[in-house]
Amino acid sequence: MESPRLQAFLICDGALRDKTSGKIQITGVFDHIAVKELPAVHRHATVYVRLVLPQQMQGVEMGLAIVTPSGKRATTETHSYNASPGGVVESTSNLSEIQLPETGTYRFELLVNGETLAEYGLDVVRNTAVDAVPAGATIH
Repeated sequence: MESPRLQAFLICDGALRDKTSGKIQITGVFDHIAVKELPAVHRHATVYVRLVLPQQMQGVEMGLAIVTPSGKRATTETHSYNASPGGVVESTSNLSEIQLPETGTYRFELLVNGETLAEYGLDVVRNTAVDAVPAGATIH
């Protein structure tokens, strides 16, 4: 069976649909975070996904897995999405209070129908010189 085709998988500050044009407005795409000390918490991020489904596929189940640099894995709830008449599925997921216990590359896995379709790396680095960042907070 043919798999969905990934068009976008981004971590950003926000993704909003314009009510007039229907366009998605994506702001603040990032792939690294600086922390003053560990553990840290990233207060908010949005994951934007756009897929094109094969003709025979009407919908999908999607979720995320977040894997720490040391291999600890946590998954989000999965949700069902139906395709538009053109076979497109778009999703925005708001993540809050993302726990960052260590430095290194965190792997965000896009799970589609129980299988990993794509991965997005998010690098967390320690930067004690960032005076404007409160203890336990992040910048990107």
